[in-house]
Amino acid sequence: MPREDIEIIGGNEVKEDLKPGELDELVDIWFQEMDKPVDAPISETRQLVGGVLEENSAESELAEDQRKKERRAHLMEDLHGALNRGDMTIARKNDKVVGMVRVMEITWAAQDDLIVGKVFEIGKALTIPEVQGQGIYKIVREQAIANLREKYGDVSILAATQNDAIKKLHRKDGWKEIGFERYLRIHGAPDEYIKSRKDKDSEDGWTAFLYIGELHNMVRMVPWDGKPE
Repeated sequence: MPREDIEIIGGNEVKEDLKPGELDELVDIWFQEMDKPVDAPISETRQLVGGVLEENSAESELAEDQRKKERRAHLMEDLHGALNRGDMTIARKNDKVVGMVRVMEITWAAQDDLIVGKVFEIGKALTIPEVQGQGIYKIVREQAIANLREKYGDVSILAATQNDAIKKLHRKDGWKEIGFERYLRIHGAPDEYIKSRKDKDSEDGWTAFLYIGELHNMVRMVPWDGKPE
């Protein structure tokens, strides 16, 4: 897809650009994508409690509806916060929002030798189904990083994902794969919590990446004159 077909909007302009109802629509699509069924064997736990769930289907449906409402409210709060901070980036095609990401500063990050400058996490990524696989996430992600570096200079950016296409993109673009356990430690998660999640996170395909600014990579900014240093 030619990049001229896509309009990228970031920073404080997003709040002014979004039309009434567009954020609600994005949230609905986000949950539809997240809740798509996965072709996988029924878990042992599900088999054990399946009979109980069937007997109490009405109660379980009510509980699930409440859980969805809470998840939706939490996501709306997250995105409204990003809008107010100027930390959301969107993509438009033919006047329709087709992609988004938000960034969030991590103020409680644990010490890590790789980290430099402020630490942010990029997440809540969405490309609407009609245009997936056309490189929109990459363009939106690049603009989100550019916005951060314009504000703060050299930054470190975390990303955690189960998505194989996004993993491939991060690796291709030189993001350092740090694994999900290290990601949790940067977030300050206690050892007990990390241990409790370790096997499940691996089975579910979670991993994490770190974008490191150019200065930390020690890129030579001045041409070498050929003389020994």
